[in-house]
Amino acid sequence: MISRVLEACLYATDLDAAERFYVDVLGLERYSGMPGRHVFFRCGAGMFLVREVAARLGRELAGLPGGWGADAAEVAPAVALAELLLREVRG
Repeated sequence: MISRVLEACLYATDLDAAERFYVDVLGLERYSGMPGRHVFFRCGAGMFLVREVAARLGRELAGLPGGWGADAAEVAPAVALAELLLREVRG
């Protein structure tokens, strides 16, 4: 069972404007970031990540995983390891 969202990610064409919006308008706390690439915000017990679209496109051009596709957002759910192992054993 998914217990919570561990991390959620959206993509932005203007990372600086996105950061200002999430901090100044929505009041999220900036946790860390890399200029021109991404910025992390604390969101309760999880993290909210905004990535620069150009950084994503650069990965595609370099032939790295995570190329541009229909997934304009990503979510990483938190799942208890014991529950996953129990499901594996039960089949």
